[in-house]
Amino acid sequence: MAVRLLADATGHCLGRASWGAIHITGGEDINQLVTLGAHEGLDLATMTWHPYADLPTKRHGTTSGVVDGRWYVMGSGRAG
Repeated sequence: MAVRLLADATGHCLGRASWGAIHITGGEDINQLVTLGAHEGLDLATMTWHPYADLPTKRHGTTSGVVDGRWYVMGSGRAG
């Protein structure tokens, strides 16, 4: 399994199963008390993690939706 960018000690992150993968983005590193903007996906066919483009604004406690094949992540807290 590839190295994950999002630490296991992450809270308030968002997960979504789409496009053959489970995508995880944002959240908080509870050890360093910082908001994250990383985006990773677990490819369900190979069970390996892959990095994707970071969020433009670091966020935690978000919600999301897919519209016309695009994933929108919105709401909640962001880095100060």
